[in-house]
Amino acid sequence: MPDPDRLPSRRLIPITLNISRSSGFIDALRVSDAVFGAGYTDAIVGTGIPSLAVVEADVWGTSEEEARTEAMARITAKLPAEYRITP
Repeated sequence: MPDPDRLPSRRLIPITLNISRSSGFIDALRVSDAVFGAGYTDAIVGTGIPSLAVVEADVWGTSEEEARTEAMARITAKLPAEYRITP
């Protein structure tokens, strides 16, 4: 069993994700529902550009990469297939 004193500590890490859609326009309500449904109820979803949504959230993780990867997976699972998430 690993020594608990040597395990990386989890902390809240701010992340930003870009969500786009292959057909162009973003359904802001669908994106917001996916983000909040993935458990990021304190996230901010910005939709100032019709073809792009930006998500800012604080995610628990041991590194920025881990937090971003987990958030991308959880949100992708809630979005329709034509939506794409990039860091």
